[in-house]
Amino acid sequence: MKEIKLIRKTDIIVICVILLAAVLLFIPGIIKRNEKPVAQIYVDGSLKHEVKLDEVTDKIEFEENGTLIIAENSKIRFETSNCKDKICVNSGWISSPAQTAACIPNKVVIVISGSQNQIDALTY
Repeated sequence: MKEIKLIRKTDIIVICVILLAAVLLFIPGIIKRNEKPVAQIYVDGSLKHEVKLDEVTDKIEFEENGTLIIAENSKIRFETSNCKDKICVNSGWISSPAQTAACIPNKVVIVISGSQNQIDALTY
């Protein structure tokens, strides 16, 4: 009877190529995780201020279009606004990437950019 080989040289080559491709796909995600959160303040659609939240320890204030924005202790928020409904003020502190706070009547938006290191959702 003839011997049957379970693993051939070509099988080993294919497995190595697949493993190499998997490693190369995960490298950008690993590098991106090291990005620190940055708060970007947009007024009328243009970027006015960038604040590196991990470097903020003391209180920093920005006044833009009738709003007062405060950054302290690695987080940022709308403190006051002259808009009617104050939804922006009630949105509270934001500090994680992909969080946003906006004052639509005054055309001021705060966006946190960077990599997200926290769990976004869990399913069971």
